[in-house]
Amino acid sequence: CSKGCVDKDDTNPTIDKIAATDMILFATPVYWWGMSAQLKLVIDKCYCRGLQLKNKKVGTIVVGGSPVDSIQYELIDKQFDC
Repeated sequence: CSKGCVDKDDTNPTIDKIAATDMILFATPVYWWGMSAQLKLVIDKCYCRGLQLKNKKVGTIVVGGSPVDSIQYELIDKQFDC
């Protein structure tokens, strides 16, 4: 698993690039109170590379039409905390 997901698809080279960086900046629009499915797929694929990503600096940009204090942003933030 440390070499990437056993599922051979287009996300493995992306995860390799993420593992090689010092900092990761995730950006997503809000869809139905959560991040986009495409970003969720990439994050799910990062799971098996967790030890290689453990000490990375991470930033997020989340864009939506609701007020900044809306619960949807808190929910997405909690997903990233996990």
